[in-house]
Amino acid sequence: MSKLKDQVSGWVIDKIQDPEVKDKVVKKWNSAVNIPIIGEDTESKILSAIYDSVVEVIEDVLKK
Repeated sequence: MSKLKDQVSGWVIDKIQDPEVKDKVVKKWNSAVNIPIIGEDTESKILSAIYDSVVEVIEDVLKK
């Protein structure tokens, strides 16, 4: 990888792994999604797991 690509990839990975960023994204998603048969805490846990999966995929893509 080029040095610039490594730097940008590293910055993006660091940013998306930041707990504050995760919290903001999950809260935003949770406010936009309402699944009436489950509670807000459960929705938050599901969205958090989805976020973690997305982060893993982005990391894999950026490290190639």
